[in-house]
Amino acid sequence: MMKTNFKSVDDYWNAQPEETLLSLVNLQQTINDFVADSEWYISYQIPTVRYQGKPLLAIAGYQHHCSLYVMSKAIVSLLEKELAGFDYSGTTIRFQPTQSLPKNLIEKIIALRKEEIALVLEAKRSRKKGSSEK
Repeated sequence: MMKTNFKSVDDYWNAQPEETLLSLVNLQQTINDFVADSEWYISYQIPTVRYQGKPLLAIAGYQHHCSLYVMSKAIVSLLEKELAGFDYSGTTIRFQPTQSLPKNLIEKIIALRKEEIALVLEAKRSRKKGSSEK
């Protein structure tokens, strides 16, 4: 059983076996390449990257696989063709520590998540604007 009271992303990395750690750190670096000013933190005991105050993606290592949490079923459904060959369900893409997710796939996921977050934030602003005009 893996430790589950991580206080920081470094804590999480330090608990990973070497092969999983390498895979996750490489994935984190790829995500950082596409997310300016990425801010990583622990949410639900796994490393998560924040974008405009909202969780964008999360990554995790397990005994037999690594996971990328897309946090959007709509995006996973939209990318079914690109995900052929990967084990995925719901909002999660699972892969072997020795296998890396294609950079263009990660870039596409990030672009779509950023759009989703922008829509959520815009809807929130519109609601606030509407309620202040009453």
